[in-house]
Amino acid sequence: MGLYRKPRKVTGLYLWWLDEQGRTIGEPELAVALHMNAADWRLIQREVVAPEDARGVQVIVAAKLRNETLWVDDVRLIASPEIEEPIASSVEQDGEGLIQTAEFDDLSVMVIYQAHEGFISVHSEI
Repeated sequence: MGLYRKPRKVTGLYLWWLDEQGRTIGEPELAVALHMNAADWRLIQREVVAPEDARGVQVIVAAKLRNETLWVDDVRLIASPEIEEPIASSVEQDGEGLIQTAEFDDLSVMVIYQAHEGFISVHSEI
């Protein structure tokens, strides 16, 4: 498998979804980047949504190491008990920033993105 043929791949855990016949669907998807300097074990979690036609998954540990060691332990996939429901939102420009608003049932969310030199600030209200 040529996971590193493309320059955009980074060290991490990748998921390669499989169909009913065990054939791969699309390209491997980065689930968790593993590029931090950690002296101790660190719990890393990520929520992913499987493609609708996926019936299995390959978990791939891909590493580009330069005199480093990568430890990966207890990789688990846990099905969510919740049903995914998309939330539509709108984004409007506000001066030099952006305001994103969304509503779901009785929940209203507003996120303000503001560009600064060297970083972007994010403020949210629920």
